[in-house]
Amino acid sequence: MDEVNRGNFNIFFRVNNNFIDYLSKRESWGSDIVSQVTPKRGSHLLRHVAWQITGDKQYLEEYYADQIQTASQRMDMYTEGHWWTDRVGLDSTGLQRSRLGGIALRRSSIYPGHNVSWKFKAPATGESVAILIPDATTKHMKIIAYNLENIPVTADMTAWDIDPGKWEVSVGIDSDGNDKPNTISSKRTVSLERSGNLELTFPPGKTTIVQLKLKSHDRHYWKRPDLGIGDADVRIQGNTVLVTVHSLGSVNTPASSVALIDASGKTITAVHVPVLKAPLDYIPKTAELTLHVPAGTKLSGCSVCIDPEKNIAEITKRNNHVQIP
Repeated sequence: MDEVNRGNFNIFFRVNNNFIDYLSKRESWGSDIVSQVTPKRGSHLLRHVAWQITGDKQYLEEYYADQIQTASQRMDMYTEGHWWTDRVGLDSTGLQRSRLGGIALRRSSIYPGHNVSWKFKAPATGESVAILIPDATTKHMKIIAYNLENIPVTADMTAWDIDPGKWEVSVGIDSDGNDKPNTISSKRTVSLERSGNLELTFPPGKTTIVQLKLKSHDRHYWKRPDLGIGDADVRIQGNTVLVTVHSLGSVNTPASSVALIDASGKTITAVHVPVLKAPLDYIPKTAELTLHVPAGTKLSGCSVCIDPEKNIAEITKRNNHVQIP
């Protein structure tokens, strides 16, 4: 931390998380960081943090303008005149910090640091809502969203680097531009964890403030099992479906089931999945299972699903489902 003691906060450039809040350093480091930059001068990272500390969006406006200028000036190199083929791209780290609460993807970075991602429901697109996340940790988050459309926009916000548990979600409208809700339109408590979705609707032409706070913890991810299948693990042979189920977590899996489900969600057939050990020795732990399909069943549109009753608290359920082409 000698570099920090000398005021060199740019060493956090490679930290993908929102370091100022993860380390609870707003009070002790905030004024020092703000003193080192102006909206027009300083690294993108420190001007981003200066916005977080002061709430002054000019810091964002200016370094976004710098990025637009740089991209425009180098567009030929990024396209027709590319100088290599494996790493051509525009810098989006500042935008990711602002819109996702941290950096999801950057070359040579192994561990993502974003708190959320977004998927907008048609006819809306990713450009329909301007989003800023000035405060994001594993236990709390604040989202500022302005709907640029003239109709309500609904989005699925997917959680990533957050603690699992019961979260209080407060939604309100900012009527005077101070990034604080003047009225609270809804407040609810939801179960939310990594890879889980929260549906949010943003009214047209208004700034919506969403505040999330962890109220109670569930079992942490590293104490959970994880069962998974991929496309290559589902093979059709005549009137049978062969399934390879993997144990991927750090603890042994309980007994479960894998089912063949039709397009309406009805279970066609199911089979028992035995207890599987955790792959703590880095050797795959799998179970080979056979689903016998009733004669005359059309497999097109069906899917194979692990733990269809959702009885097991896993690291993620996004690898529990494979659609049959």
